[in-house]
Amino acid sequence: MQIERELIEIKRRTANAIRPGTIEMVDLRKALAKVKSGNILTDWRPYFTAHSGNRRDWSPPAIGESCLLLAPGGDLSLCFVLRGLYSDAFTPPSDKPAQHVSEFVDGTKLIFDEDESRWSIKTKEIVIDAEKVSITGKKGELIKAISDALAIIAESKTPTMMGPREALEDKTKLPEIKSILDSFLE
Repeated sequence: MQIERELIEIKRRTANAIRPGTIEMVDLRKALAKVKSGNILTDWRPYFTAHSGNRRDWSPPAIGESCLLLAPGGDLSLCFVLRGLYSDAFTPPSDKPAQHVSEFVDGTKLIFDEDESRWSIKTKEIVIDAEKVSITGKKGELIKAISDALAIIAESKTPTMMGPREALEDKTKLPEIKSILDSFLE
């Protein structure tokens, strides 16, 4: 009888060592999740993230996200949540092997394409808060747009909302700046 009980316990622990599950609840403050696996609901357990040292990432699991429970010795009270398994609810954002894609619930996408050495950002708005911003490049629509805008401003005689005066009182530097920008377009 004792050996039979021990074998049952060994089988139970072996079956619990790695279990598929679904995220049921998330504690955002403590970075913990509860997982449903079969008829089992775990207690609050830590979940894996890409980086948690000097560089840290924050991307909590979503309710309904597929995951695995990794339980040392088959003890679910000690398990860790390994998330990131695609499912019918959360499908892959790309099927191209050269793309690295992050897709967000609002439709925003960050895409790096290795074949084209190109970043693409699809979103509603980008805010950059920095002491200094530098954009360098040989060709591009942004540089052309800035150059064209400066040309229009330099030639503008349109009064401003402040009253009847030119948009810029001192436009002497604009042709020089436009020339520098145009050199990137050649």
